Amino acid sequence: MATSGTSFLENPAPGVAVQNMYLQTDLGALIKAKESVGRQKDLLAAMELRAIASRER
Repeated sequence: MATSGTSFLENPAPGVAVQNMYLQTDLGALIKAKESVGRQKDLLAAMELRAIASRER
């Protein structure tokens, strides 16, 4: 599938679909945020993120 070439830094026009957006983040900070919220679904997400982080090492 071809990409539209739309930059993440540019604001697309209203109604334009944005697909396949890839973001880079600090997994450690994201894990801490999920754990600090403490909801069951966030704790599960934190466990999954830890597994992803361990694969990237």
